[in-house]
Amino acid sequence: MKRPRIALLGAIALIGPMVFSFVGFAERAYANAKPATDYSLYINRNNSGWMYQLGQNQANYDKSVGHFSQVILDFGGYYDDSGDQSSWEAGNLSQSTIEYLANTFIAGWASVQNRQIMILWVGGNNFFGLDYNKGVASAHTEEEVRSYSNYYNDGWVGGAMDFEDWNNSNANQGYAWFNGFNAASGNAYINFGSINGCPPAGNCDPPRWNLGDYYNLSQGWSQSHSAPEIYFPINAQQWNYLAQNTNGPNGRVWPQGPMTEVQRYKGCCPPPPPGELDPTGAWNYMTPYFPSMSSSFEIHWMSDECHC
Repeated sequence: MKRPRIALLGAIALIGPMVFSFVGFAERAYANAKPATDYSLYINRNNSGWMYQLGQNQANYDKSVGHFSQVILDFGGYYDDSGDQSSWEAGNLSQSTIEYLANTFIAGWASVQNRQIMILWVGGNNFFGLDYNKGVASAHTEEEVRSYSNYYNDGWVGGAMDFEDWNNSNANQGYAWFNGFNAASGNAYINFGSINGCPPAGNCDPPRWNLGDYYNLSQGWSQSHSAPEIYFPINAQQWNYLAQNTNGPNGRVWPQGPMTEVQRYKGCCPPPPPGELDPTGAWNYMTPYFPSMSSSFEIHWMSDECHC
């Protein structure tokens, strides 16, 4: 999620065998054509009927463009260890409510016989900070939704986290979250955050966040995947720098595709900042660096109301 730059304090500690090294690599010569862009959602309403309709809308869209979809449902920050999340105007949602809303989205999607496949990533962000128990709770939410999706043959469910340098977060908390998530499920998750202030636009604000932290949380484990938030051309350059200058057991960072963010610019909301990229622009800036991406993501607020 896009936000002002935040000054960071604190220290870094790597866990387990996670190692990164500074290396370079040659860019590939050919890029995939941009796929249809899938909508992901910031869930800011506790409305199951709306979720069902949004699932149907996604399935109809998938059917119209004839491709599989990847959808991220972001239910907000984990404000305690119970799995409950603070979901913007929807308030604090219990873990069972979050699971029900995600399941309802799946039911709506599955009600449309579209012969397509959906990959659904269910999660939130690290605004309130993370720990081991929140990782366990995240995994339990993801596992329950995955279990529900098994009633249908055309879906797959994983976890999701918007890892960023919020003032309440640091990389050590991210590692603790992963340890809990991995212990409770061992399933895949996707990081859809931005690498705020990293080269060539800064130094990642060490020691709380370093370049290697973003590598580890985006690529460092076999379960790790990424959909980088790309708002401006510099963001694509940051992820290219990350790919060029970090490496580990699972190879260099290779995103699923760029994530753009659409605000509801009406009424009280200002216009987009000059130069902010749409999905096509983000794709065009990323593909010179990552030519084999498979998906294009665009995240919206669930509601149609102005959100500033």
